Amino acid sequence: MSASKAKIEEDIHFIFSERVRFARMEQEWFSTKQCPEELRKAFMWGIPHPTDNNNKLVVGREAIARLENLAATALRRAGIQRQVDLSEVRMPLGTILFRKFALERRPIDTKNIDRALSEAAKLAARTIKARTHFIPCHLMHAEKPFEFTIGPVRFMNQRTFRSRLAGLIWQHRSVYRGDNWLRRESAKYYGSFGWIAEVSIPCCDKKNR
Repeated sequence: MSASKAKIEEDIHFIFSERVRFARMEQEWFSTKQCPEELRKAFMWGIPHPTDNNNKLVVGREAIARLENLAATALRRAGIQRQVDLSEVRMPLGTILFRKFALERRPIDTKNIDRALSEAAKLAARTIKARTHFIPCHLMHAEKPFEFTIGPVRFMNQRTFRSRLAGLIWQHRSVYRGDNWLRRESAKYYGSFGWIAEVSIPCCDKKNR
């Protein structure tokens, strides 16, 4: 069931009210040099600061749970809920909310909420692309064919796979430069199999691959 506009607005107001509450605890901590127990437990439940990458805005566990619901709504509205993991949009959305409604002081209304959710979904959509997997397997001991295809899966013998892998490493040489251990261990692992299956998964993020 999709979240109602009233519930979305309520969740955003709750997140901000929790931030105000924990900010007061932080002031108390600064004044008394004693950290309130509730604040201590809430340290892990924070949102990245919109202007300070080294700082987090503590909001507490319940606020993060509501932020996750808002993130799910953003993905669902954009039609990418099956392609992007919630973790890719949850914290960016939190930062967007604080930027728009705290720093820029925009009213928390339907128009600005929709824009915030849309902005977060667009950021998450940038992580979507085709992911290629190489799966080692044992099929047969014949020298030919060098490769064959069944549906979306391409099967390659060792000779063909090494050529394919060399091309990929060269294409992404800036990433693999200096990582001799990774290349050596990959060659050792895949070299113990006679065949390698290649399959590409379109339109997914790193965690949904």
